[in-house]
Amino acid sequence: MQKQDKIPYLAAISLFMSALEMFIPKPIPFFRLGLANIPLLLALDMDIGSFMLLALMKGLGTSYVSGNLFSIFVLMSISQSVISAFAMYAVSRLFGKHISIYGISMTGALSSASMQILIASLYAGNGMFMFFTPLLLISFPASIITAFASSHIRIPDRISIEKDSEDGKSGIAIAAMLISGLSVMMLRSPIPAAISFAAALAFQKSTGRKIRLLPHIIMLAVMVVSSAITPEGKVLFSVFSFPVTEGALIRGMTSSLRLSAALALSQGFYKCIKPSRGIIGETIIIFSALIGRWEYTKGSISERIEETLMLNNAIKTENNAINIPDFTIILITVILIFVLVCDYLFF
Repeated sequence: MQKQDKIPYLAAISLFMSALEMFIPKPIPFFRLGLANIPLLLALDMDIGSFMLLALMKGLGTSYVSGNLFSIFVLMSISQSVISAFAMYAVSRLFGKHISIYGISMTGALSSASMQILIASLYAGNGMFMFFTPLLLISFPASIITAFASSHIRIPDRISIEKDSEDGKSGIAIAAMLISGLSVMMLRSPIPAAISFAAALAFQKSTGRKIRLLPHIIMLAVMVVSSAITPEGKVLFSVFSFPVTEGALIRGMTSSLRLSAALALSQGFYKCIKPSRGIIGETIIIFSALIGRWEYTKGSISERIEETLMLNNAIKTENNAINIPDFTIILITVILIFVLVCDYLFF
């Protein structure tokens, strides 16, 4: 497979693996099993430029699939993807045959976990560092599974896909998502943040994207606990002599609601955006073909994955973009701007 085809193909595998991971329960909101790292382990023979481009595509792609493209999680996704990729590439070149694919994968897991916690702490406070050890305890076994899977995956010599894709409302949707996301992330109080979250969920529902409240509830619990580590304001009660303060709880709730609103917006706008040109468009088209093949394959999970990745037959891909009316897209933006103004004037 030529390089111009291999990069979007491997990036599409990252998206596909990321989509599969969405069905795996997460003990920590931002934790990923790491299956999306499999293409990086398959691409260690690439030159550094192509390899890091693939890492960047992986970071953007996983955020696109999970609907986090315009939230703080995209920064986390890109940062951990690029840093862990660089670490894996570096150790593979420094140690060559003296390090196995398992050692390379574990190096990536360590780098990824460190970057995830660092980025999360910038948003939620230093309390996030309490999750570093549990994250490592989960990441290292996951990296072993990832390495094992990568050693059993074959890349086809060529792929043939019949392309039939149209753009969604990319221009207006991207502009509305940027403005809406910025408005949400500037909120300062829990009540406006809760209103924005409800509005974002309503918009997400209108696009046909399924709403899952459990991740939001888990994130709320994690961020409240993280914020409570730094007391602020009136003491409400104590847990094992540790003071739980009003200011810390409000800060944690507001941060969580802002982030949940941004995630719901991203997941809704995801249904409106469908790039079809350039390396990103090629990646999305191949990803759509992989999803289509997966839905029609039978057998065990490993057999289905192997058959899905062997795109050696022509597959017609269809556009998943939903043409949400312009009025709906503009309305959600106006509502969130109005809530932001009220937050600054009355809260």
